[in-house]
Amino acid sequence: MISNAQFKRLAKKYGTPLYVYDASIVERQFNALKTAVSYEPKQIHFAIKANSNLHILKLLKKLGANFDAGSPTEFYLAKKAGAKNADISVTGRNFSTEELRYLLKNNAVINADSLSQLEAIGKFFSPTGSTSGKVALRINPASGAGHHKKVITAGYDSTFGIYYRDTGKIKKITKKYNLKVVGVHQHIGSGILDVDSFFAPTEITLKIAREFEDLRYVNIGGGLGIPYKPHDKPVDIKKYGAWTSKKMRELSFSFGRDIILLLEPGRYLTGQAGNLLMEVTSVKKTPAGELIAGTNSGMTHLIRPAMYGAYHEVENISNPSGKKQKVTVVGNICESSDVFAKDRQIPFISEGDLLAVRDAGAHSFAMSSRYNGRLLPAEVLVQGKKDKLIRRRDKFEDFLV
Repeated sequence: MISNAQFKRLAKKYGTPLYVYDASIVERQFNALKTAVSYEPKQIHFAIKANSNLHILKLLKKLGANFDAGSPTEFYLAKKAGAKNADISVTGRNFSTEELRYLLKNNAVINADSLSQLEAIGKFFSPTGSTSGKVALRINPASGAGHHKKVITAGYDSTFGIYYRDTGKIKKITKKYNLKVVGVHQHIGSGILDVDSFFAPTEITLKIAREFEDLRYVNIGGGLGIPYKPHDKPVDIKKYGAWTSKKMRELSFSFGRDIILLLEPGRYLTGQAGNLLMEVTSVKKTPAGELIAGTNSGMTHLIRPAMYGAYHEVENISNPSGKKQKVTVVGNICESSDVFAKDRQIPFISEGDLLAVRDAGAHSFAMSSRYNGRLLPAEVLVQGKKDKLIRRRDKFEDFLV
């Protein structure tokens, strides 16, 4: 949606490396999901781990989103974005005693990730079970999916959630501490394009949900992917929405009351809205003849290619129509894994050219670091013809704090 001319103006105004987000794409994605899932009542909880910039969170809140927090810090950010405590789902694991106390004192309903965490929540409310508390359950429904094995979060050997066959153990603990199970949750993985992958595990989660009479909501998690590669097919959001809506209506009918549906999209809402602008600082050939374009950014700003072998389109904003050549685009970090694109056909690249790494609005800046002494880039939000700095660029002095 943002033109090359606009990218050039932003790079000149704010410098590079620079993250640029298009608000119109966030709005488009939110409305597409909201429309596709016709079931009501429902809530869309943005997974803050995908993009934690407060201005992005406020934009989503204005659109009607609530939030999913994976840590006390994300819970705090959700509140700063305008969410009420009751409108924040908490899906994290291995919380310390102090973290649990902070969340529960703020009336957070935690999706218990393990039987031991469930017991810890019970002890917080009442060691003897004389008073009651509310809790939700993160169920591992025996199968998962995702764009890479490192992001699959359900299955027989997964370290996430309470295995679905442990319902009896769950009931024993909740009875012991007089806990009311008000929600059942799943998250099977990330970056999923084949919606059929959701159906079998969700059936199991919905079956577990029927076991708890105090149930108020079912949270079927996030995981909806975006088409990073040119030939990727977009996720069939209409099929996903129709199936989910049908199953939720059946669930509500079995309870004789409305059960709230919670969705936790992350990258689906913000991934395609983000772009990382960088400048080509050197062009050279290896002894093997490989053409290398070096840039003033690196894996500290976007680690997904190094961590997952993830694919991001790289476009030459300075020469979009030039003759294509095979080139490897690398970063400025002293690691051989710091590669944005390997042997890509990209219009002719020269030193000083402006490149854009596409689909960098999720799990990108949020996973950045200051490794190798590299400054974190600035972030800019574009709304129509207006642009706003939403995070300043790092300074040397920031390393002293």
